[in-house]
Amino acid sequence: MKNVFIPIFLAALCLLMIVHSANPYYEILEPLVIPLFVTALIFYAGGKYRASYVFIALSIALLMGFQFQKHKHEYIQEIETGIPRDHYVTITGRLLDFPGVRDDHTMLEIAVHTIETGNRSIPRRFNARVHVKGILDDLCRGDELRIDTTLHPLRFNETFEKNPTRNYYLYRNLHYRGYSKSRLLLSREKRGPFYWRVIGAWRQSIARLLNRRYSTQSGGMKPEGVFLNAVLLGDRGRMENLQKEKLLSAGIFHLFSISGAHIGIIALFSLLFLKWCKVSYRARNIITAILLFVFLALSGFKVSAQRAVIMAALIFWARIVYDDYDIFNIISAAGLVILIMNPAEFLDAGFVLSFTLTAAIIMGRRLFSDRFKKIPRYPVELVSANLSASLAAFPLSLYYFQRYSFAGILAGLFLLPLTAVILGISILLIPLAPVSHSLSEGVVFVIDPLLRLFFLLVEVFHKLLAFDIHRPAPPFFLVVAALILFGFATSGKQLGKVRLCSVIPLLGIFLFLIVGTGYYKPGQLEVYYLDVGQGDSACVVFPEGDAMLVDGGGAINGNFEVGKALVLPFLLQKQIRVKWIVVSHFHPDHANGITEIIDLINPQELWISSKASEDNCYRALIHRCPPSCDIRYVVAGDSEKVDNCRIGVLYPPRVIETFFSKNNHSTVIKIENPNHTFLFTGDIEGEVEERLVQSQCRDIKAHVLKIPHHGSRSSSSIDFLRCVKPEVAFLSTAAGNRFGFPHRDVIAHHKELSIPILSTATRGGIRVVSCGADLVVETTR
Repeated sequence: MKNVFIPIFLAALCLLMIVHSANPYYEILEPLVIPLFVTALIFYAGGKYRASYVFIALSIALLMGFQFQKHKHEYIQEIETGIPRDHYVTITGRLLDFPGVRDDHTMLEIAVHTIETGNRSIPRRFNARVHVKGILDDLCRGDELRIDTTLHPLRFNETFEKNPTRNYYLYRNLHYRGYSKSRLLLSREKRGPFYWRVIGAWRQSIARLLNRRYSTQSGGMKPEGVFLNAVLLGDRGRMENLQKEKLLSAGIFHLFSISGAHIGIIALFSLLFLKWCKVSYRARNIITAILLFVFLALSGFKVSAQRAVIMAALIFWARIVYDDYDIFNIISAAGLVILIMNPAEFLDAGFVLSFTLTAAIIMGRRLFSDRFKKIPRYPVELVSANLSASLAAFPLSLYYFQRYSFAGILAGLFLLPLTAVILGISILLIPLAPVSHSLSEGVVFVIDPLLRLFFLLVEVFHKLLAFDIHRPAPPFFLVVAALILFGFATSGKQLGKVRLCSVIPLLGIFLFLIVGTGYYKPGQLEVYYLDVGQGDSACVVFPEGDAMLVDGGGAINGNFEVGKALVLPFLLQKQIRVKWIVVSHFHPDHANGITEIIDLINPQELWISSKASEDNCYRALIHRCPPSCDIRYVVAGDSEKVDNCRIGVLYPPRVIETFFSKNNHSTVIKIENPNHTFLFTGDIEGEVEERLVQSQCRDIKAHVLKIPHHGSRSSSSIDFLRCVKPEVAFLSTAAGNRFGFPHRDVIAHHKELSIPILSTATRGGIRVVSCGADLVVETTR
């Protein structure tokens, strides 16, 4: 059977997806494997070879499903097993990867085997990602480490949709996150194996060359250095959010990860060079395969690189052993190898995109080569590969990322060939960096103008031609239907009628995905308190669908983009139309998330009640506010009527003009319908609470209270709570936060007045619906 691996690979993928969704207990799957395999042997003995093959494929697929479900069960069991939290413990384990150096800290992935707490040493096996303050680039994969760190089980923010980060940690098999405040709390107990030390030293020689050439005064790295770090060492960690956004809007972010395109470029340059050196056909395929595995080791065995190198090695092997082979069979064999090593890999969006786009490029190549035989081969193949990959990526990008950039269709035609040239030259740094500083500098000197041209073109596509759409993730069946129709549309001549009949429904699906459906209209007042970690964000949806977003969370430090990662996906999936945005004040945990997404959701009005001329958050927000959005300075007494609801501003009495934003500059607003009142308080502290109690005690009375300042001791005075008299209070804070929120005094005040507290730290996202005289509360946990 020529295409032996294709059905097995597809059966394994389908069964893994079914098992992941249905989530059966893994022990019920294991007994089914042997009967299926025995049935296959019976059919084989009876000469029913096709039937035998079907049962072999099913038994292999079921075995993978069993292994995946067992891994998933053990993973969940581990993260639910309690470990000491909020204080330092000592862990000992092996470094799983080369350290990731990020400006002023280092990220380590450690396979822990011992944990020490107090005077006890407990054998315990789990994987932890530990952030250490300081630079630790002298460590190497395989080193045995001992480190004092805090440990926290991985917690996933829930905003009424499944957080994709959960799948990421599952297939990476990471159980805990940790933080160590100093590199002095770490010691190396034992060096790793010799071969990892050699590869580590090799990597360091390249990294140090790039650091010397491209480091900035602030400790960051210029885009040119980020690019070379990404394509040579598989490290994108020093990429800034602004750089990432430009690449995403230009549609070429994938060029910054080692993928099939990069491996193909390296293989092509190697094969052409060896052919020029008169090396035999067999030898140059073997040498190139060895070169690719060396490159794989240097890149730290990144999963994206593994896929491409395994695929390339199988192609080389098939070219040597067989005169005729099917490329889809090779792709399927590579996929099976990866799933055998880690069945959870199918959860990685990169896994699905890598194999799907490779297949799409091959199918598109067949279609275009038949149509344009008179045009030179390479331009046709470039256009074919770029267009085919872009079309196949469209539904998958919306499904996984809720975003697609049409600029990539054109940008790839210019930047992919330029990337090939840059990578073909920069690959010389791999052998030269460890042995010759001057020759390495010469290579960098040659590629510098090419890199500058690359980023100049990125800027052009980002500013002039960017056309991004953000849509809710389409149903999985629609994505599968689009890919099947794409397969028929790019099929061979013998299926010409099928191809023609496939194009129309495919265009229909694409049009549906671009245009989208209508906005959400709940028919009653709904308020969502979003789980954004240590920050505030709430979304008020009025009966006819207009919505007000009150704050958007935001990371206090680090590159995690709360607005894009948590708030925007919630708005997209719920199909909520935001008409007004309120930023209570300009602290990062309230304003940064809004700054990230305000130009994407394009509201009609931005409500603020202060100006902080020297505050970076304020200036960034005003800069990102789109021209079509009116900035409205609101003060006490301002109001807006929406449907049967009223929005009223209670504080401040006048616009506050200051240099830097403070908690007591927060806007306080009240939203009410005929039955219920919701009070939003920002981060007001005791001083403002006292003013409101003295002057507006009756006005601040509400059924539902957003607890001020995340439950800080400086807020929620007993007098303030007596005036508000809420039926329920909601607290927005992160579990195990370093501030100790909520303070025990705040909890005591609410308990004294019999006010129940629901916290996003324990309940995740919270939905409150005003249904007639009743309040209906729903939580994601």
